[in-house]
Amino acid sequence: MPDALHNTRQINALNEALHLLRLNVCNPTPKVNACVKPQIFLFILGCIGLLLFARCDTTGPSVDAPPPGPGDDTTHVLTPANEALLTTNRLAMRLDSSGALRGLSWSGLDDLIYDAGLWLAGRQEGEVRALVREFTRSNYIARADDQPLGVFTLTPDSLEGRRITNWPTAYNASVDDNGQPRLLGDAMLWSAFLPGQQRGSTSQTETLFKSALTGIHFTQAVYGYEESALQDVAFVRYELVNDTGGNLTDLYVGFFADVDLENWPCFSAGANATGFDPTRALSYTYPREAIGDAVLPCPIGVLGLTFLESPVATAIPHTVTSHTILRKNVGPGSESGYAFSEATLHNPQDVLYRLQGLSSQGEPMIDPTTGLATPYAFTGDPVAETGWLDVPTEVRSLTTAGPFSLAQGQTQRLTVAIVAAQGKVLSEALAQLHQKVDLLKSQPEKW
Repeated sequence: MPDALHNTRQINALNEALHLLRLNVCNPTPKVNACVKPQIFLFILGCIGLLLFARCDTTGPSVDAPPPGPGDDTTHVLTPANEALLTTNRLAMRLDSSGALRGLSWSGLDDLIYDAGLWLAGRQEGEVRALVREFTRSNYIARADDQPLGVFTLTPDSLEGRRITNWPTAYNASVDDNGQPRLLGDAMLWSAFLPGQQRGSTSQTETLFKSALTGIHFTQAVYGYEESALQDVAFVRYELVNDTGGNLTDLYVGFFADVDLENWPCFSAGANATGFDPTRALSYTYPREAIGDAVLPCPIGVLGLTFLESPVATAIPHTVTSHTILRKNVGPGSESGYAFSEATLHNPQDVLYRLQGLSSQGEPMIDPTTGLATPYAFTGDPVAETGWLDVPTEVRSLTTAGPFSLAQGQTQRLTVAIVAAQGKVLSEALAQLHQKVDLLKSQPEKW
């Protein structure tokens, strides 16, 4: 029944009941010798109550509002969260407002990435300054003037038929031809970060974080695709923006990752290793137990990180200028390299050295198989067991690009691809990884 007719009949019935009550309650008639009996009075009140309930019932028949026309917009406000998940495909990622990027379980491997994020260091007004994520903290945060700048979650459903009113374009949030949020991939997590030290810093991070680059910000878009060929790939796009920081020089940017490949009891995160394929600008982590194509009682998983574009180049392999040794907090005399330990990171100069492929003392890496200085660590072949190979350890990786300058008002971009692969033995896993990375190189429209 149409709403208008339904409502009219309710109102007419209500008026009749009120009229009857007015005539008969305490008004004797030829048919009624006294006031209406209490039972009748309650009955009439009950009828009125039912009519009122029916009048307010929102579950009854209704006429749907017509869909928005071509010129109609529904305004909407996106609500940023402290933490958000990207579950577009099998390589699920988690991002929080401190800039921490973490990889979730994938194909039997737990917590692929414990922590990852951006490093940026260079000279500003003659002083070395840095934005860095380390020890699960950073000196940048997704907030400006007490307003959160992430994490925003965007999907086709969240944007369709809506006009977003709080998309932070003032912080380089990308828009389409209609001025609405530009969605990368099939789902995206987006944030903007400004210098700002987080709470809970340790005595080491207090000195490490104390001289941040100022007058700049960067955006981070983490996105993925549903299509089968990209099921094991996540993209991370950074845009570095110099707002009012003057001319920044001798800049280096890096992607730090604490990768944990573990499939207990087959192999553990404490015995991983990193490698670097210079022909693909590809840093990769693998189980050290799998070298030489050793057969283990489980599939062999590997995780790769490559720069698809960077401030120094837009084509692989020239996008990466160093693959640096980076160790957990190991002490002096450690086989895995104290000079490149997190324990020796104390100030922005140390960060800049690492981004340049040097130790915290500014010394170059030496390939032990050649005795020569090199900006690329662990370029050996773990299947053939030749060349410079990493030792079993709880790995860190640091892939970098530089130097470059960033003039005031200028923007530079870094796009990282995170790729997972698996095989019965290490050679098969690495072949799968190479195939996926080569596919990405041939599809620049995806990133």
